[in-house]
Amino acid sequence: GSKIEDSSKFCIHCGNNLLDASDTPITTPTPVSERTVISGYEGLSGWLAVVGLGLFVRLFYSLKLVYTDASYFNDGTVDSVSSLVQGYSGALGFELLMGIGLSVAVIYLMYLYFKKKKNFPKYFIYYLIADVAFGVLGYFIMSSLAVYSDEARQVITDILSEQESTIFSAIVFAVIWILYMKKSKRVKNTFIND
Repeated sequence: GSKIEDSSKFCIHCGNNLLDASDTPITTPTPVSERTVISGYEGLSGWLAVVGLGLFVRLFYSLKLVYTDASYFNDGTVDSVSSLVQGYSGALGFELLMGIGLSVAVIYLMYLYFKKKKNFPKYFIYYLIADVAFGVLGYFIMSSLAVYSDEARQVITDILSEQESTIFSAIVFAVIWILYMKKSKRVKNTFIND
């Protein structure tokens, strides 16, 4: 019942040959679900495997950061630097809490990822945004510290320089993976469990 052009050789809707229309019975095609049309695009393979690997790497990196920051409090580094940089212990404490929070978030994301939960793409996007936001906030906290010596100023400058490159990488990473989560057929077909 769909309209087609008179000069068409095949129906653009069902694929029937129109040249032999008198010989061929017209049948209505069986509706095909979107899931069937894009089958083959499901599962934790392809670029989604990279996302899974990235979660493991991110968890390792976050836990390493937490361990390093915690060790600064235990070995006296914070006390010695705090005498030269006012507020350093607070900034490092914020970074430590941020690292713990992001580590917990990654563990939860890994659970959603391997269970193929419907909320994984949304929460992964939130995580990427939070990672960038915490990086920017940490940068501004570190740059606002009062420094009492040239040596301490150089240390803070080096830390800020490293944070700038980390923030830039996080932004690029976030943009790429947010677009992937929004556009990918594999993501839509894989994360379907409640």
